[in-house]
Amino acid sequence: MELRDMDAPTSFFFNLERKRADSRQLCCIRTPGGKELHTREEISREAVRFYKELYNKELCNLEDTERLLQGLPSLSEEEQIQLDAPLTHQEVTVAVKQLSSRIL
Repeated sequence: MELRDMDAPTSFFFNLERKRADSRQLCCIRTPGGKELHTREEISREAVRFYKELYNKELCNLEDTERLLQGLPSLSEEEQIQLDAPLTHQEVTVAVKQLSSRIL
């Protein structure tokens, strides 16, 4: 790159940004079955399918669930009642003031 190329900063930076954006785009993906998808529509459909499958509701094995949760702390009945109660005006006010002090 020569100095004269930098004389036109608008086109210089525009081309630089275009190259950066091009390098960040997916050109293709491969499905679990091994098929390569190249079009934006195919890639979008595959992404939707992937995440639907990933977050699909399916029943968990009860024994595995119990083993996973074993030994974790739990809330007392009083704590559960307190956390399920509606927020008070004072709690909301304190929370909003804490947020606003972080923003400023």
